[in-house]
Amino acid sequence: MLIRCKSPFLFYCNISNHSKIKKHYYPLILESFKNIDDTPPPGWNCNVKTTFSHHVPFLKDQHFLDNIVWGPMDQMLKEADLTSYPTGSRVSEMWANLYEKTNFQEVHNHINSRSLIHFSGIYIIDQKGKNQTSFVHHDVGYLDTIINTKNLDDIGEGTVMIFPSHLLHYVNPVDQPRCTISFNITSDF
Repeated sequence: MLIRCKSPFLFYCNISNHSKIKKHYYPLILESFKNIDDTPPPGWNCNVKTTFSHHVPFLKDQHFLDNIVWGPMDQMLKEADLTSYPTGSRVSEMWANLYEKTNFQEVHNHINSRSLIHFSGIYIIDQKGKNQTSFVHHDVGYLDTIINTKNLDDIGEGTVMIFPSHLLHYVNPVDQPRCTISFNITSDF
């Protein structure tokens, strides 16, 4: 599914073998959080537990990447009406986020000074209830366009969302525990 908010877009799809992926990888993800404190990385204004500053090797497993990054990315490229298409892409960063009740993530984008990032993604590996991610597109001279995914019944556990890395987004305070995998993709054009 592709949603446009003026020029940026939000693409999302459900992973057909999500239950197998969750059964295999979710325990490993939870284990990776055991040695991580609750302090967010510098510059983050949130209260989410994250592996962002930590090396988590199994997140680079080719089976995992094929299912939650490359399959959805290929599908997005077929559906999106882009002005140009990548000739090659690679995952530049991937990390897990663990939200407990009332945790949230501030408004942010995935543009950074370390590397050029073109697309970003979120895989919802564990979630009960409505998704709490919102996307904001701000046009100077126009009202902001906000997509609150809790209003979209087909976005939930097992969904991958891909969007341009400059698209602002945030996670509203969650009602129930939630775990996501976030990733950034650098592409050649």
